[in-house]
Amino acid sequence: MAEQLQETVSNTVLARECVRELKVKYPNFSSAQIAKQIGMSQPTFSRIENGQTNPSLNSISKLLSAIGKSHKISEAIEIANPSLASTLKENLSHNIDTPVMGGELAKYFSNTEYRNILLLALSRSGTTRDEVQGEYGNAGIKKLEEMLNSAILSESRGIVKANEEKVTFDQDILRDSLLSCIAEKYDVEKFGQDENWLSFQTESVNKNKAMALIRSKLQKTYKEIKEEILYSPDYFGNDKVFIGMVADSLLKEPSDSSEVKQ
Repeated sequence: MAEQLQETVSNTVLARECVRELKVKYPNFSSAQIAKQIGMSQPTFSRIENGQTNPSLNSISKLLSAIGKSHKISEAIEIANPSLASTLKENLSHNIDTPVMGGELAKYFSNTEYRNILLLALSRSGTTRDEVQGEYGNAGIKKLEEMLNSAILSESRGIVKANEEKVTFDQDILRDSLLSCIAEKYDVEKFGQDENWLSFQTESVNKNKAMALIRSKLQKTYKEIKEEILYSPDYFGNDKVFIGMVADSLLKEPSDSSEVKQ
């Protein structure tokens, strides 16, 4: 218990230091405006600012990115909850050393129209002007040029790629990206064919027992897909696909004075 309390105090102090740096970075912004700028809810930001919460992994990662500190998921885990670090590292081993991006790249990626192009450029084969033109027209080319001029993307021999080969973002951005891909790209007419698959189910379970096992199986399967297929030279090609796995409760937990873990 004493160790857990020390971790909470340490996390709270770190998060408040990040908030103070953001206040310096945005001297003319209110707390609400800063929260909006970094993609955090105003109540969560205020609780962190006032030292009234034990910040979640997602909040710590978001704050580190917002103040311009490059970090990896593993580093954020160590800060957020050292006592659970080894377990979380094992569960997230498929991208534990992937840098969590903030700054300009995260801002572009948070915008659906720019994100659509970035998703192509972030694939291992990259993208081309013809591919962007065919998918998103002249408006897409204009956004592509903007990101090239901003050094978010680079072009070599006609191939456009992100300057970071492998990146990830905070949970809010990843959630919105998956929902956007499902809404815009999932073709219901092709269900059950070679290209796509979607399944969905709700059920009554003992959440404390079942969800940890469900999460473990999803993580294991996702890791196998990445290692055995996505990163295998045997399956490399120019076709672009998306994969997502998700599980959570249908009922929100009662709110209290502490931050809901994300």
